[in-house]
Amino acid sequence: MRLMISAVVVVYIGYFFPSYILLDYYLLITREWALNPSLDRVLYSAIAYYLLPVSAFFALCIGAQRDKHWKQYSTSRPRNTCTWGEGVLVLLGLISLNSVSNYIQYIVFDWFSPGYWQAQAYNFTPLFVAYDGVIDWLSVLSSVIDGVVISPVIEELLFRYLLFVIFRSVLGLTGAALLSSLLFASIHEWALYAFMSGVFLCWVFERYRRISVVIVVHAGHNLFILLFDLAYYSITQLHFNPWEGVNNGIIALQAGYLVLFTLFIDYQRKKLKEE
Repeated sequence: MRLMISAVVVVYIGYFFPSYILLDYYLLITREWALNPSLDRVLYSAIAYYLLPVSAFFALCIGAQRDKHWKQYSTSRPRNTCTWGEGVLVLLGLISLNSVSNYIQYIVFDWFSPGYWQAQAYNFTPLFVAYDGVIDWLSVLSSVIDGVVISPVIEELLFRYLLFVIFRSVLGLTGAALLSSLLFASIHEWALYAFMSGVFLCWVFERYRRISVVIVVHAGHNLFILLFDLAYYSITQLHFNPWEGVNNGIIALQAGYLVLFTLFIDYQRKKLKEE
């Protein structure tokens, strides 16, 4: 229990302190510094979004190494091997979950706060920079490094490999998946999708017991979103804005896939019990 409470505190310091408190102090300290805007953003991002989360991970890792439940779970061997075919199915499930959860979020906001969704569409920040049909490939490379390489590794090690396992010894499988995903959602703009995908990724980790599988699925999802935006911009000269148009046909198709995916997983679960 003490380790679980410490984990929550460390994560909030590692993620929320940079976003909501550190920025004020950072601006106060660097106000007189002769930094150009690009270097200023890089310096703050390096401190807030990499240094402190990585420090939080190592702090939790040191504490978890002393916990017998975490060591027993993290070193146990899974009964399932993730084949390439299953990996693709899992990735498609996560991508479909993205669209379906966004549609649910769209309905909720449209019902309770009609103007909020339009405001978010206006303030949408694209994944890469482009002017008059010309793509800045340096910004694309930056998105790849940040969203496909660094973020999936840090987030999966922290939220699934450490937090989920730490919570699991106290709250059980369901409670651990829900609480760790709630923390995961609280650091993302798309809270509902982040929560649902967090629970989904907890299931993936529980099933295969290999953090490398979860990292690859997470990175593959982020890469798909980036490539989709690049393709969309190449065709329309516009960024794909998930806050704008919602295609009901695509949503229905992906919801159908999620149903089939759930039935497939249920079949495998029953087959595993019979063995």
